[in-house]
Amino acid sequence: MSPVVKVVDLAWLEFDKQNIAQAELFAHDFGFTTVSRTADQLSLRGTWSGAPCVLFRRSHRSGFTGPAFRAAGKDDLLRLSRETGRRVYPLGDLGGWAIDLTDPSGMQVRVVAGMTELPALSDQNPLTLNVSGKV
Repeated sequence: MSPVVKVVDLAWLEFDKQNIAQAELFAHDFGFTTVSRTADQLSLRGTWSGAPCVLFRRSHRSGFTGPAFRAAGKDDLLRLSRETGRRVYPLGDLGGWAIDLTDPSGMQVRVVAGMTELPALSDQNPLTLNVSGKV
């Protein structure tokens, strides 16, 4: 059996979080940079060019929502739409389009294409490690 589409890459991971501000601070500690933030959504990126790589949405519970996979183009999403009966919709501030699917275990899987490509950022300077009281 032939696949309907072949994904190009992992686009991002999506999480539900009760406290968006705490999630943002925690992510910054690991080197992520905020792309956009509202009261209900936070998108983060690393230093490489491309779209955000982590999305948080405010929710009454915290947990992993699901992955988003990048397709080669909108035509792939339209083909998925025809095969699954799911609707393709615009991604808003991220640019591009998406289609939401459900994997056999019930997890949300998003397939996206055409997002706005953010330019690369400068790499961070490495942090000095503190080992056994020595700097």
